[in-house]
Amino acid sequence: MLTPFVIALSFLGILAGVIISKFTKEELKPGKKWFSMLENCLMLAIGIVIIFYTQEFSLFFMPGLVAGFFFRRVYFYLGMALPLASESFLVALASLTFIIGLPKGTLLASELKNKDKIKKEIFMSGVFFFAAAIASYLIGYEPLLIFASGALVMSWFVAKA
Repeated sequence: MLTPFVIALSFLGILAGVIISKFTKEELKPGKKWFSMLENCLMLAIGIVIIFYTQEFSLFFMPGLVAGFFFRRVYFYLGMALPLASESFLVALASLTFIIGLPKGTLLASELKNKDKIKKEIFMSGVFFFAAAIASYLIGYEPLLIFASGALVMSWFVAKA
């Protein structure tokens, strides 16, 4: 019943990150490396947590790796995974999604100085996030959770390179 609310709330992490960056401008330059590292570690952690949660390592992981290499919109994969999580796992996954938004929003605000570009990037992340969440909810095909996990793991590898 609360699933759509929790999913929407988890997206607000990126907005919170942008707001935090506005109040901590002097911390952004020395912390940029750490924000990037935190975001990358959280992508890997979410991918691994999904695998452990589902206790399944299926063939859908491999296409997810390929998709994550070519299509690097992390919020798309997070939006895909959230509606497929059970009630008990949804809170953990939504919390991790919110937390990954904090460094992502902070980095976004520090890299894009133009407010219009920041708004556009947040809007596009929201479009991909909610479009994937709605499609995933309507399809309800649980192996997409493993697909999203593979894509998030590959996003970590690509970000490290």
